[in-house]
Amino acid sequence: MFSLVLEAFEEMISYGYTPNTFARNIIMDVLFKIGRVDAALKVLRETQFPNFLTFNIAICNLCKLNDLSGVQDVSKIMLRKGFYPNRETFLMILNCFCKEERLAESVQVLGLMISLGIPPSVTIWSILIDGFCRAGRLVLILMLTCTAIVDGLIKAGKFHRAIKLFREAVAGKFPIDVVSYTVAIHGLVKGGRVREACTLFSQMKEVRVVPNTYTCNIMLPGLCKLGDVKTFESILRDMTDAGIEQDCVTFNTIVAFVFKLHRYRSAFNLLIEMRDLGLMPNKAMYALLVNPVACAGEVDFCICVSLVSRIEAQSEQFEMYMQLDVNTEIYPLNVGDKFTMVLAPTLSLDGTPDTGYFTQVSYILL
Repeated sequence: MFSLVLEAFEEMISYGYTPNTFARNIIMDVLFKIGRVDAALKVLRETQFPNFLTFNIAICNLCKLNDLSGVQDVSKIMLRKGFYPNRETFLMILNCFCKEERLAESVQVLGLMISLGIPPSVTIWSILIDGFCRAGRLVLILMLTCTAIVDGLIKAGKFHRAIKLFREAVAGKFPIDVVSYTVAIHGLVKGGRVREACTLFSQMKEVRVVPNTYTCNIMLPGLCKLGDVKTFESILRDMTDAGIEQDCVTFNTIVAFVFKLHRYRSAFNLLIEMRDLGLMPNKAMYALLVNPVACAGEVDFCICVSLVSRIEAQSEQFEMYMQLDVNTEIYPLNVGDKFTMVLAPTLSLDGTPDTGYFTQVSYILL
């Protein structure tokens, strides 16, 4: 059956058809299943418009093969493209790392889950504790057990008991690390106890526990809801000073907060910065851009955002991959379309050299 699928795919290409993402997802899954991992990853890299399923297929197959470096590489690409694993995918990744006793990576996966708003389940805690037990990391088992108890108390709404237990653990020099703080802060923010979360976040500095990207990504939305500009800016400065990476989640939160302050042009500039860093805004972010701006009377800006689409293209003649923002009202483009691109030294039809600045002039432009 697999050979027939590969044959049909090659026939499609030979007749001049361009396989879409759905077809490429199928062929990639088949290649993984017959053991042609390199070929499958090549299909993934060459897919111009990957979707969530594209990355999910790759990660699930790589986990089954215990290809941990492959899982890490694909996960990074997935996050940069603005897609996030779901609970089931996270469970598979976590189980894969714990079985191979890659405990540092397991803790990072847990932190990412929490920052994306996916609360750890009993199964998650069980996998982690089992992995640390088999590795003989007894101190870390104590830390995970304490963290799991705090997480359970917060989920049960017993915030005061959770905070008291956490403070007692810190005072007793219990092995509390950034993951423990992140779990506790996540529960407090989700429960609307942002001020208590701020207290724990400040306490991290006192005990010399450095927050990571996930911890900051949890704090920022809570401060956004409170409208606490001062603390919000303070955390961003701390991230920069400590060299903490700002990812898609961070930027989306910042853009949302800037919108809340009605600073729409600044939000647009942030999106340009995201693009330059290779971070892809998701559809929800573009929707956020359009609605509040239109309501505020910024119609021209709204039209600018809604009519521009980003395309990703692969050259047929050269080894070149390109991302390009196109005004789709002037030049409509659909998935699978082919186009020719040329670079011009000037937009002036009379050949006048470009000055590097655009001004509304009387002569005709291209």
